[in-house]
Amino acid sequence: MNIANVLLALSAGFFWYGEACRCGIVEERDRYCRAEWAMIGNVVSSTVVGNERIYTVIVRLSLKGNTGYAPVQVYTPTEGSVCGVTLDVNKNYLLAGSYLEKRLHLGLCSIAREMTRKEVYIYSPPYC
Repeated sequence: MNIANVLLALSAGFFWYGEACRCGIVEERDRYCRAEWAMIGNVVSSTVVGNERIYTVIVRLSLKGNTGYAPVQVYTPTEGSVCGVTLDVNKNYLLAGSYLEKRLHLGLCSIAREMTRKEVYIYSPPYC
């Protein structure tokens, strides 16, 4: 194998990895409608286990799917480069994502939008 083939293979892998985290769904309404679950919640803790960050969230309002109202665990990759999201502890969020291995999962194409206290009380989910 010559050096040109090696460089081509490496650059192809680089571009594939760099493209892995693009999300074509831009509008929050579309993300909400495609989500398998949605809630308004308050993040109370964050821990890292392996390559996953696990947020404990107190559900203020379950909007879609079966999130329940007890504190729940929400999973996301630790790195943004593999579609992980970052949430701040002690803040309220509109969260909407997918089920992955029967767990609540957030990724780049999910919704993880911080909400003010006022928004928490007046939020109305979009019609899908």
